[in-house]
Amino acid sequence: MGVCFGSQLLARAFYGKSAVRLSSQAEFGWSNVTRERDDPLFDGVPRQFTSFQYHAEEVLPQPDMHVLASSPASAVQAFRVGRKLIWGIQFHLEVTPRAGRDLLRKTERVYAPYGLRFDDLAAEAQPCQATEKVFGNFLEMWRG
Repeated sequence: MGVCFGSQLLARAFYGKSAVRLSSQAEFGWSNVTRERDDPLFDGVPRQFTSFQYHAEEVLPQPDMHVLASSPASAVQAFRVGRKLIWGIQFHLEVTPRAGRDLLRKTERVYAPYGLRFDDLAAEAQPCQATEKVFGNFLEMWRG
């Protein structure tokens, strides 16, 4: 499972350099993610949830890529490579509200050019409702 840049690396490795591009709308802070299709990785995860985002690039849909989740700014928030047990997740389900605020506090120079402010982003901090289920599902699939 590749998370954020790891997801982008997986997309490049399996689908080529053109599978990733600079996003027209960078995502920083907490935003909504919507599951687009069923997959064992997302069993028991709400159809919509909020998760931390920190990226200015995006993965583009590709043939044999199963798009599992999206957001208003990104058509591919999560994908599976064909039928393989290989997933890419653009959002940061591992980031807690405190860790997200700490990262944002230290890196304002990265997102400020997009017109974003720390206080506004930090005010939306919340835990990701998908974290435990996704990680648990991932471990179960590899254990089984």
